[in-house]
Amino acid sequence: MTETIRLNARQYEDLLKLVYLGNFVVNNFRSNRPVSRFDDLESYLFALAKDYGLAQALDMDAETGVVYPSQEFSQAEELNEYLDDFLDNSFWDEIVQRLTSRDLYRKHGQESVEAMSWEEIRDIEEPIRRKYASEIEKHGLENLEIVNRKAS
Repeated sequence: MTETIRLNARQYEDLLKLVYLGNFVVNNFRSNRPVSRFDDLESYLFALAKDYGLAQALDMDAETGVVYPSQEFSQAEELNEYLDDFLDNSFWDEIVQRLTSRDLYRKHGQESVEAMSWEEIRDIEEPIRRKYASEIEKHGLENLEIVNRKAS
């Protein structure tokens, strides 16, 4: 089934931004194994940019004909702010989650945790998560240290 989507120039530009950001999240760290269908979709949509008066948003590889976001587009302050916010929030959320999970498994052991219901895990994790979230919110990384618990 094929559908036609009608977008005005502003909507199309926003679509390009979302596609760029989404493909960045999926493929930026996958240099050896990119999800090519997302690269292909990004290329396809950027190839239409001229039709919307956005020729400055795209560049093309002269040899392959592959279209990709231009440096001007990809380095736009707005996009970098979105990416910085995403990466920053992901970083802090991931630290809190991993420390919480680590403490849960240290205290209860893998076998016990695997036997728990989701609700039991949530109830045990929540005070641990709050403790780390509060610490991170107040002090960031300042009080985090690497402690060598195991002999090398």
